[in-house]
Amino acid sequence: MDSKNYAKEVAALEKQLAMETGAPEVERQARKRNPTMLKLQWVAERARKLKRISEEVEAGTYCVDSSEVARAILKYNSF
Repeated sequence: MDSKNYAKEVAALEKQLAMETGAPEVERQARKRNPTMLKLQWVAERARKLKRISEEVEAGTYCVDSSEVARAILKYNSF
């Protein structure tokens, strides 16, 4: 679950709980994400994916998803 959906789900649950208990509702503002942190998360995810694929290639178990390859080719040729 991505962070936006998680935040919405938490807000909905908090609202429901406030209604059930009669407690006042608390408004939360979405926390702004630091661009540096987002970049680091992207780099870390990319490194994990590269490591996983490299291990699969070495083990001989790597399979290419042909639909993703076709999508990438179409995207590249559409420019």
